Order: sequence, then C-alpha cells, then structure tokens
Amino acid sequence: MARFETIAVPHDDISKGRFTMDVYAANLWEVFNQTKSCPVEYKDSKEFFNKTYLTVEMHNLLAAVEQRMQGKGTDPVIQLQTPFGGGKTHTLIALYHKATEWKANTVVIVGEDINTGSDISKFDTLWGLLEKQLTGKIKDFNGPIPPGGEQLKRLLEEYSPILILLDELIPYLNKADAVDAGNKKTLCSLTLTFLQSLTNVISSVPNACLVFTTTPSNPYDRTERGLRLVKDLQTITGRKDTAKSPVQDDEVSHIIRARLFKKIDKKEADKVINEFIDYIEKSSLLPPDIPPTEYRKKFQASYPFLPEVIDVLYQRWGSFSEFQRTRGVLRLLALVVHSAKEKGIPYISLADFDLSIQDLRRELIKFTGAQFESIIVKDITSPESGANKLNRKVPESCRSLKLGSRTASAIFMYSFTGGIERGITLNEAKRVATTMDNLASVISDVLEESKNCMFYLKHTGTQYLFTTEPTLYSIVNVKMDNIKPAPVEELQRKIFNENINNNRLRDYYHPKVNNDVPDTTEFKLVVFPERDDNNINELIEKKGSSPRVNRNTIFPMIPVDSEKSRFENILKKYLAYEEISKDSTFNLSTQQLSEVLQELKKMKGNLKDDLRNLYRIVLIPDKSGFKEMDLGIPTYGDTTKLDDEIFSRLKSDGDILQRIVPVVIKEKYLKDKKFVHIDPIYTASLTTRGETRFETKDVLLSCIHEGVKNGVFGVGVLEEDKPICKFFKEPLSILEYGDYIIIEASICKEQKQKERQELENKEQGKLPDSTGLEIGEPVPGKAKPQDGQFATPTMKEVKLHFYVPHGKTSSLVGMLNLLQRNFQKLDITIHATQGEISEQDHEDKIKETLRQMGIDV
Repeated sequence: MARFETIAVPHDDISKGRFTMDVYAANLWEVFNQTKSCPVEYKDSKEFFNKTYLTVEMHNLLAAVEQRMQGKGTDPVIQLQTPFGGGKTHTLIALYHKATEWKANTVVIVGEDINTGSDISKFDTLWGLLEKQLTGKIKDFNGPIPPGGEQLKRLLEEYSPILILLDELIPYLNKADAVDAGNKKTLCSLTLTFLQSLTNVISSVPNACLVFTTTPSNPYDRTERGLRLVKDLQTITGRKDTAKSPVQDDEVSHIIRARLFKKIDKKEADKVINEFIDYIEKSSLLPPDIPPTEYRKKFQASYPFLPEVIDVLYQRWGSFSEFQRTRGVLRLLALVVHSAKEKGIPYISLADFDLSIQDLRRELIKFTGAQFESIIVKDITSPESGANKLNRKVPESCRSLKLGSRTASAIFMYSFTGGIERGITLNEAKRVATTMDNLASVISDVLEESKNCMFYLKHTGTQYLFTTEPTLYSIVNVKMDNIKPAPVEELQRKIFNENINNNRLRDYYHPKVNNDVPDTTEFKLVVFPERDDNNINELIEKKGSSPRVNRNTIFPMIPVDSEKSRFENILKKYLAYEEISKDSTFNLSTQQLSEVLQELKKMKGNLKDDLRNLYRIVLIPDKSGFKEMDLGIPTYGDTTKLDDEIFSRLKSDGDILQRIVPVVIKEKYLKDKKFVHIDPIYTASLTTRGETRFETKDVLLSCIHEGVKNGVFGVGVLEEDKPICKFFKEPLSILEYGDYIIIEASICKEQKQKERQELENKEQGKLPDSTGLEIGEPVPGKAKPQDGQFATPTMKEVKLHFYVPHGKTSSLVGMLNLLQRNFQKLDITIHATQGEISEQDHEDKIKETLRQMGIDV
C-alpha cells in the first residue's frame, strides 16, 4: 500500500523540517508593516492564497466586502466572532490582501501591538492611528478626545473606498481602562465612544467597511472586567454589525489540508480510504452513530488524517480556552506529518502522534499541565515504560507495529478536553490504534494487559484515560518494591506444602545441610533453590560426615532459571495485593477494592501452576551424573499434587518400576551365572546410583514369584556353597528373602528331575535309605523284622510348638515340604510377639501373599 506522503505531498517546509511554529501564528500587524519576521506565507499575497482554503463563509465575506468597496450596499460593519484560534486573524489578512486588488485604502489596527504607556500622553489612540495611516500624520485627531461624527465622515469620504480592519481590541481596552483621561473618564470609555461613532459613520459612507474581532473566549483576560469589556464592545457595535464566523466545523479538514499539503492524489487516497473502510466494517469498528457513507466522506475530506484526528484536536483540545483551534491544530499536525513521513504508513491516526518528540510533547503539555511530562515518560516513551512492555507482549508477528505505544498515544490524545468528555472507548481505541496489518482484536488484549503495566492509565468501565492519580497498578508496584525476601520465601514454602502429598515421595524443601535429609529407604524429593551439582552430589553421597547408604532414593528438584524472577514477582504481587486489601489507609474506591479481591482470587488459583512452571526439572541420579526430567508446562486446572505427578512420571518413564518381568531378572542378574542372592538385588536398587528402582519391595518379590511359577528360574538356598533349588514351576511360599537365592532354570530342572526320580524309586521300594541298603534289606548285625512288622514306626499326626530364631525361617521350608508330602492337611498357626508391623504391611505383604497362594486365613 502506498505511503501517505506520496499521496498527500507535504509542502516543502514541512517535508524538509524547515518550518517554525510561528509560521502558524497569523499576525495582521506584521503583514501590514511587512516586517522581516513575518513569514512569507502571510505577507506574500500569492503564497498566502496558495496555502489558504477559502471556506464558504470566507468566500462570501470577501465577496460582500468587495461589493461594499464598489458602493453596492451590503453590510458596512462586520464582526468576526469565533472561538479563540478559529480563523479570525487569518480572515482579516485575506481581506487586507484583497483590498490591494480592489484598490481600496486600508487601515489596520491590532490592539495588542499599539504603543501604550502609564499615562494618556504615551498612548496611541485609535482615532490618531486612523488619521495617521490615511494621511501620513496626526493633525486633526490629536489628543485624548475622540473626533466627532462629522470629522470622521469627512475623513472616510475623502479616502474611500476604505477598509478598516480592527483585531485584538480587548488587550488594548484592558490597558486603556487604567489610564485617566480627565473628567472621571478613562481612555477605555473614550475609545468605546469612538467605536460607537465609527460604526455609525461607516454605515453612512457607501464604500467604507469596518471588520473587527472581539474574541469572546479571550484566553489572555479571564477577569471579570475583561469579560465585561468584551460584552461592552459587542453591545455598542451590535446595533450596526453583522456577526460572521469564517470557519465552520466541517471545513476545518479542508483548511488544514490546504495549509499542510501542496497536492493530494484523490484517486490513490480513495484506494487507501476504501481499504480502511472495508477493514473496519469487517471488524465492526465503524462509529455507531455514523453511517459508512458518511464516515467515508469525512475521511475523504481529512485524508491523510483519520477523521478522528481532526475531531479530537478541534473539538476536544480546541475546547481549552487557551488553545487556538485552527492555528493550534496546524502547529501540532505539521510536527506529526514531518515525524510520520518516514514510517511508511498509508494514513495518519492519533496513534501516530509520537510523544517522544520534544516539540510535539511540549505543545501538548501547554494545555495538560507540566505534571504530564513525567507521566508520558513513565507510561509511554521510556524504554521501560508500560507502552514498551506492551510492545513486547503482543504476538511476535505484531511486535514491529509497536501496538502498545500506538494504543497509549491514542489514549493520551483522547484524555484531555476543556469540557467534560474525556477518554477513549474500546471501539475507538481499536479503530484508531490498529493497523490494517494486524487483527483489531489484538488491541483488546493490549488494553486488558495495560492494567498490569501502566501507572497512570485509568479504566472507568467504558473509558480509558490518563490521569495524574496513580492507578492500582502503581500502588501495587510501590508495595512490591518494599516487600522483603523473608515473606516471599515463606509464601513459596507454603504454596509448596499445599501442593505436596508426602505419599510416595517424601519432600525436603531447601535443606540447609545434607544432614537435613534422612538416610532411609523411602523415595525422597529434595527441592533445591538453584542447580549446584557439587552441593546436590554431596547431599546424595553423604549424610553429615558419614557416607549415605541409600543414595538411589533421592530425586533432586531444581527451578528453571528463566522463571525465577517471574515467580518471585508473582509472589511479591500476591503479597502486595494481600496487604492492600487489609490496609484501609489507601482509601480505595469500591471498584478498586473489588479489583484487588478479584485479582487475589485469580492469583491464588494460579499459584500452583506458577510454582509448577518454576519447579519442573527433576534430576534423576545415574552412574555418570544426572538425567534431567522436564515435567513440561502444567495442564490448566489440573489438581494433581506435585509429588504425585512426579512419581507418576518417574513410573511412566521407567525410572521407578511398578512391575518387572522375570526375563529381565534372568538377563540382567543370571547372565553367565548359576545363581544370585535375592536380597542384594533390592539393596542395590536403594544404594547404587542409577540402579533399577522398584516402587516397593513387593515388585521384586512378585516378579520372582512369577519367574518361579513359569519356570524362568528357580529359588533355593546355598548348602555347602552349592545352589539347592527349593521352588521351581510351583507357587513360591516365602515371605522374606532371607538367604534365598535365584537359581538358573537348568540347574533347578535337573535337581527337580532327580527329586522326582528318587520319589518314584521310593514308592517302588528301591530307594536306598541312609545306610545305603534297599528298604527292607536287613542291616548287618541286626535281626530281620518278622512278617507283619514295620521296618520303622510311623505317626498319624504331628504337632509341634517352637520359637523360630532370627534368620532361620528359610530352614523351615524343607521341613514344611516334607510334612506336606506326607500329610493331606497341614494346619499352621503363626503367633508373632515382641515387635510390631504396620497394618499396611500386614495387609500387603502377609495376607496378600497368602491370598496369592490360595490360602484362606
């Protein structure tokens, strides 16, 4: 899309930055005297009309005065009556230049440029100046007493056609009011008498005309007497004058364009206008009270400026009594056009008012008050301002557009008025601050986020505006700056405690020394304030000054460095809001207190996720150091406790096993071995860094049970350093590992086959007894039993009661197996005393084991 300066081409002085602000300060007296300081745009007639848009009223006024100069009637006395800066002086200059073309004599009197003094002798009088400008000297109209009507008439008739232009009379009258003219008269009262005579005489001279201004909203004199002088002047001239307003509101755009741009390509301008109208129609951003066709006409009249630029400057800023509406708007827009022409933009909006430009900012602060200088810097222009923070928070694709700065500048321009209408609505902000290169909805996000980074931006429900009152955000920031580290650390610990179950992982938060973490077999989550591998390794390897035994049970947790300052700020902000909610000295409004409570609730709901964003790296000790486990971004609304989430992740990643298949035991521990002790396998899982970890001891036992039952390996004991298989392809009926070993399957198979063979031989009477003789064969030296007698006595029932010494339970297995082979029913009663066992172990490790064996208790 074309750049605006190639469509609306600025005048050379604006394009090259050679203009000065006094170029837009029209001064009739300087034009009349052709002073060197008078800008050529005013004193050169051709240049003046090249850069002047003749409004309808101005065109009519020039035509009427021209007719009067020709003696064709029309109004003899004309009062230009508009608000301050409404184009009155500019109109007088136009009349002055035209009078030369009409070959009329001119008299120019500018009240604030007349010589004045402390007494009557040092004052220039209006009648003296009138005579001097027409005749070249003051002769008949000398002295403090004004001339009579006949004297005036003779002078005007002699020098007609004559055009008298009077500007800025109120400052002169105000000074003359303090000058004693004798006979209880002031020079001011005599001057008013003269003006009354002048208006009467002018009416009787066919080709004479008086045009004057009263400036009813004179910013230089707001005293009661000053306002009275305005009223007096209007009263004495009101019987003869006709009030004219040279500039209507709907003509301001044309005046501005003629003064700032030397040519405008309407065809190219329409392309930009049509595209913008399409964009805001699709985005539902058209002003609610203006039809699209009307808005299009307004844009066509104001291009390259959005209509809002002219409306806000002329209507809002123009309502300041000190703001010269036309001249003030021109001064501002000249600065804006010069600064914006290198931005490559297709049109200019209020968002393009670059408040970092000192001259532009100085012009605005004249009306807002000097206190806004620091507010602009803090919230809009400095590198760390809220606006620049917003620039960095928008989606990456929009960052080059500086939507934060654009939005803040637009809000600032909407924030001021001499009346009551202040602030910008969401719809206005989206229309003014957006560009056609981004979605307008981004501006909504910018405005919402602005509440969290602007110190003086006020939101009143439907309006956004800058004020001198610090916002809630500002109060919170001051509070945050005064919060000490201790309460922040205390709050962090509290949040951590609230999000820990201490169920499968026992947590230890920021241990000061390694002795703070016990050397137990339970899994431990140790939270460190930062990653320091030396400190972490020392805690894993030592407890106090002694070597740590259970080194494989510790999982260090560390914060993400990039999140540390963010989380600290969140905690400080939470504490700040908490303090503010309890401190009545802040005198918060009902709305502000509601915002505080809502923000507290919102922040409290997010604290768990904020903590989780910070602490999401778990270090898993391995043989060479650590393996990192990143928990990732938390799922919104997930209520899972932090340690439960970590434990689940450790299990799903295989760092803690909740089940292990027997073949793993075989391949890992029995490879190239005949047997392996069971107890050291579990012990190693607790003590050796990086070794396989089991969720509980029962995980290993269940695997062994399954392996024995399926014949993957067997379980037995060592007798004289030889593995003796006790269980193979059968249920395993042991509760503790003790001295049991896992035996390679082939050995168990061979031993079990031999046992079966011996049993078969015994049943056939061929099994040798302990003497080495066949059963029934007499022992040498002993008599052979008689027929009908048993070789050995038998027992129909066995009852035993004994205490089992510690470490000897495994030796009972063989005895129990013998009893089970010889009896159909084996009834066992266990009575354990002089110790204790948890109900959980009784349920999980004793009763569950019996249930798996099919034994009813």
